Amino acid sequence: MRIGAGSMRAKPLRLAFTILLACIAFALFGMFSTLTFYDPAATAARTYLDAGYQTLRLENNYRCTELTFIGTELTDSYERSRNTGFSPQEIEALRAEYGDGTAVYNFTDGEWADESFGIRNAGSAGLSSLYTTELNGFAELDEDAAAYWQQYLLTDTDLSSLGESDALVTAYTFAALQEAGLEDGAGDPVALESYEDIVGKTLVVTAGGGGEISVTVRGVLDIAPPQEFSERLDAAPAAERAAVLEQLREELSYGLYGSLFVSADFYGAHRGDLTPSHLSSNNDNYFFYPLGDPLEIEAGGETIGGTQEICSLPVPYGDTPAEISFFDGRTQAQLAEGEVVVNYSDFSSMIQKMREAEIAAIAASSGEEAAEEARLSFEREDDILYSGYYYVHEYDENGEEISSRRRTASEEEVRAAVENVYALIQKYEGTEYELKTQLSLRSRAGTALGSYTLVGFTYGETAGGYPTMYMNEAECLPIVNAIGSRNLASSIEETAYVRPADVRYHAFVLPAPQSEAGMRALCSGAGQVNADDTFFTISTPAEHDLQSIDNFIDMFGQVFLWIGVVMAVFSMLLLFNFISASIAYKKREIGILRAIGARSADVFKIFYAESAIIAAACYLLAVIVCFAVCAALNALLAAEIGVSAFVFGPLSWLVMLGIAALTSFAATYLPVRAAA
Repeated sequence: MRIGAGSMRAKPLRLAFTILLACIAFALFGMFSTLTFYDPAATAARTYLDAGYQTLRLENNYRCTELTFIGTELTDSYERSRNTGFSPQEIEALRAEYGDGTAVYNFTDGEWADESFGIRNAGSAGLSSLYTTELNGFAELDEDAAAYWQQYLLTDTDLSSLGESDALVTAYTFAALQEAGLEDGAGDPVALESYEDIVGKTLVVTAGGGGEISVTVRGVLDIAPPQEFSERLDAAPAAERAAVLEQLREELSYGLYGSLFVSADFYGAHRGDLTPSHLSSNNDNYFFYPLGDPLEIEAGGETIGGTQEICSLPVPYGDTPAEISFFDGRTQAQLAEGEVVVNYSDFSSMIQKMREAEIAAIAASSGEEAAEEARLSFEREDDILYSGYYYVHEYDENGEEISSRRRTASEEEVRAAVENVYALIQKYEGTEYELKTQLSLRSRAGTALGSYTLVGFTYGETAGGYPTMYMNEAECLPIVNAIGSRNLASSIEETAYVRPADVRYHAFVLPAPQSEAGMRALCSGAGQVNADDTFFTISTPAEHDLQSIDNFIDMFGQVFLWIGVVMAVFSMLLLFNFISASIAYKKREIGILRAIGARSADVFKIFYAESAIIAAACYLLAVIVCFAVCAALNALLAAEIGVSAFVFGPLSWLVMLGIAALTSFAATYLPVRAAA
């Protein structure tokens, strides 16, 4: 080692330039290797750690193939993913894998995650304020979540005693109410000087779809924006303040700042009031053949309904409607030849005749008031069976209607409505009002298309949004061909995912891991597709930019690979040239060493010590440069797009180490062997 190191003094200037050039080449290789060996999970983990996120929001998705039809012809198909919600079982699986977190819902069952809620008895925060009284969801305090959040209480609150209409607000919402003002039931202002002042007060929560409930505040949780948010807003120039405020509010929306924390009973108690009305037909994965002309349905010589959409059971694509009720109680959605299932509206005229007879009988036996109650009950059942929702009316003391709001029917209400229809059919069997199950189908032009037996009906969301008639597979397409199909484009998904009936949460928010290993594990789990085609993603302000960088690297990965190879070869040639030339100049020394009895191996060790020192110097300097430049670039990118894309990981510096070791060995061994 001493002899080898001493010989480096022979040409110090040439040595310095060689090390400098080789270091630059190594560093460039290291930089491009971060993109060549790009790891999306490592980049995401580095980004989240650098950004200092306190919580991370997980959302559920599923993978599918989207098929596009025009009429009956399949014209296109492509892979895509769609957002969905979490079931309680999926939430528990995430907890078991990644630790305590809080499940959040907004009564959209995961379909639209941007549904928001207001506080009617609160004022408005200033337009230039960081605070808003708008709520973005309800965080469920089940047993696990309650144990975690107990440590963040700012009030003396017993989380185990929360009722179905109780709630906790965050320190952020409390500050917003302080700024905006809050009124009590009489319209008088409520003084909010300390957190205890809001305990016991009522918030009137309104949904975008018009629903409204009252909740009682039982406490305040220590969830507030970092001081950095206020500093960023204060430091923003006047011309940029609005843009900075919008960005900060967007970042707040990914956390739990604007959530109400509620008990596990809250969802069931208020789902009917707060579910948005636009979700009345939220399943768009039902396949049907669009007919060119309406198909008329006759029973007992009367036209009772019609449709321009038919399909077979079992369905050829998409989902089988869960909202099908069969008269014979069958559980398999399959029809024999000659059987049909119609939309509830197509045979409700026959049910209406039974109801009119029932109302007349009630009026005769119990009076007009009881008959009116029965009529209103039947109207509500009709709404539920046709669309899945009904209207709640409020009247003043004079009997004048003062308000009407839409309410989503609960599963129990839907089931009761179906059972009441069956009870009515059974009661009037054998009378003049009995249900006629023999149906005839005709085209609008009058062409007879056969007689069929009615064996069931679709109801609820399926009936309201997709009024499709179902029949046997062998009889379906001939009718389509006889009438002709509309030139209508429709899309259907094919996927292994089956939406659980109890899906309710649109997000799972958990404390962000603060260790590199923990964050890498979470980011590696994101995007991993399960057997049922589901996968979760981490939703953050940086998500879109991370995805853009992932796509960019996918597109140009080969380019980065070849640039890295060129840099690696260049650095190898520089080192090889210097070391081999240096040894070639020392043939005399090699001859003397051999003459005094040194073996070829001894000669190699002496000169390898020199080349190893040179290679190590190049390698160490290049590693230091790579870490420094990556840190600088990440800081620059984080300031611009919030992403740390250059992760100089073990794979990069191990490859660099291998190149340096291999080059120094080959550059020493070959010349020494030739000279010795």
